Amino acid sequence: MNNDEQLKALYQQRKSQTKPPHSTRQLLLAKARAEQVKPSYNLWNWTLGVSLCAALLVLFQYVGLFHQQWQPTYEVIQVHRWHEESQTEELAAVLAEKARIEHADNYARYLQGQQIVTAHHKRLARLVNTEDGWGLQTCDQELVLLTAQLVEQLLNSRRLEQQLKKGDEVEIAYDAAGRILTIKPASKLSC
Repeated sequence: MNNDEQLKALYQQRKSQTKPPHSTRQLLLAKARAEQVKPSYNLWNWTLGVSLCAALLVLFQYVGLFHQQWQPTYEVIQVHRWHEESQTEELAAVLAEKARIEHADNYARYLQGQQIVTAHHKRLARLVNTEDGWGLQTCDQELVLLTAQLVEQLLNSRRLEQQLKKGDEVEIAYDAAGRILTIKPASKLSC
């Protein structure tokens, strides 16, 4: 320890004899001031971190308590019937009536949709047979050829009457893009 004390004394003596330049002294003083400011800044960050952790802890506890308190409750419901046979018939009649009404409403909506789709434009034509299948000759003397695939799709979707034969006057309904939607017998109209 004696050596350490002697070394410190020599260092202090040398330090007092040597004076640093003014710029170095200012730089060291600025660094010292900056270090003195940092602890308060770190203290502020530390308190913000602690308060954030505390808030999260309170939030998790609140959510946990809320989750524990919210448990679904179940009740047992028993159904008893006195006159089983009469109620079954009445219930079946009510359900059948509801199904009939719902079916009628759905069908009415379907028909409305069909009217909107086919309302773009219609043309009159006459059915003719061609080598490749059916053809439609319009009043403007245009020939519209129907592929077998289109005829089959129209028949399957009930958009083409099966009773139609060569020479019949028909009404062709087109959509906005010019695709054929339905082919039906013409109603007292001719070219």
